[in-house]
Amino acid sequence: MNEITDREKKILRLRYGLEVLENVESTAKETYIAIGEELGISRTRVQQLEIEGLNKLGYRGVSYRGENRNDLRRLIKTL
Repeated sequence: MNEITDREKKILRLRYGLEVLENVESTAKETYIAIGEELGISRTRVQQLEIEGLNKLGYRGVSYRGENRNDLRRLIKTL
């Protein structure tokens, strides 16, 4: 299994509300645009890296709403 990269970890933690950006008025989960600006990449690349990270964690084709989303947040929190 491929190991999740630091960039993927950062994106997942930001997207699922476990980290916040300091220079942006934050919401519970950061937007692709805000994360892209912070990391110097496009919003599309942020989305691609999020998907790659989720796939490496074993979340393929899973709905990220409700209980599944909470389980996913707990998993990402351990990164």
